[in-house]
Amino acid sequence: MKKVTLLFVFAMYCIALQAKTWRINNNTGITADFTSIQAAINSASVLNGDTLHVESSAAAYDGNVTLNKRLVIIGTGYYLSETSPLVANPNTQANTKSCFINNGIACSPGSKGSVISGLTMYDVSIIDSFVTVQRCKFTNLYFGGYYSNADSYADTIRQNVITGGIGVGGGSTGKQKNQIIYNNIIYGGIDFTANITKVDGFFINNSFVYSPYATYYTVYISCQNFVFQNNIFGDVNFGVYQSFNAYFNNICHNTGIPAGNGNQQNIDANATVYNNWFGNGAGFSSDGRFQLKSGSTPASGTGSLNGGAVDCGAFGGPAPYILSGMPSVPSIYSLSVPASVNSGTTSMTVTFSSASH
Repeated sequence: MKKVTLLFVFAMYCIALQAKTWRINNNTGITADFTSIQAAINSASVLNGDTLHVESSAAAYDGNVTLNKRLVIIGTGYYLSETSPLVANPNTQANTKSCFINNGIACSPGSKGSVISGLTMYDVSIIDSFVTVQRCKFTNLYFGGYYSNADSYADTIRQNVITGGIGVGGGSTGKQKNQIIYNNIIYGGIDFTANITKVDGFFINNSFVYSPYATYYTVYISCQNFVFQNNIFGDVNFGVYQSFNAYFNNICHNTGIPAGNGNQQNIDANATVYNNWFGNGAGFSSDGRFQLKSGSTPASGTGSLNGGAVDCGAFGGPAPYILSGMPSVPSIYSLSVPASVNSGTTSMTVTFSSASH
């Protein structure tokens, strides 16, 4: 047994040594490994398990990106300029430009186990299993590819801002099972009607703000076989399908969520729960306004997870939403470099501050 264990550890060590980090930067005058995310993915030199660091840029990266390898892709976050005097997003990045993909990412077969973090884009499609999309800002999330019968299992969607909604790719017939969606700020609803019997999973500790499909703060829900726990909803408007869902410890602006099981109905989230739901007042950033008001009785400690009490909404639980989608790797948020140095100078002073999130 000891011999087998040692061989396994040595094999893992060799794999770790082989993984490589690549720089992606499309700024003029910057030397990097690639100027395009897609070019990096397509390169024979970039192998499964490698990491792509995408750097800040005023220009968009790529159009549509197809991910067909197991990679870690790390961007710089979003809302990066929303610092003082706006409350809540201090110490983001010294360079406040984001990493924007002009259309979106399709996590195609072959992307199993990939992690995507810190990017801004339009749509995200997931057509493989165990893919993690975290700390990104995007419009729509689609499980399953368009007119595809590909299955995907246990994908993780966490700590994102989703400005549109969540659904299935048009014509998708594959199974999208055990999907895990938690600690997101979601400006929209859920519509799995097109593949209703083949999609299930968990919505935990999300803040559902409103849906563009109905009145200003209505959340449209059309799904079944999902567990909803510790979420905060605007008015809920059920679609054609809502059977076999389970609701525990949620907060709802109207009576759309069933009573019982710790659920709270008719809670005015703008007045009593969030810092500033409608976001027109000074003092709060685009995501910081969905933090709980100080001493928020309806949402503070009224959720439940693994037998313990947690706050409801995106900022509650053991993996709370991270302001501005800041990556977990160290980020430089303050940088001071001399504007010029005299000819012949052998050294100069550079001052920077960094933090991990």
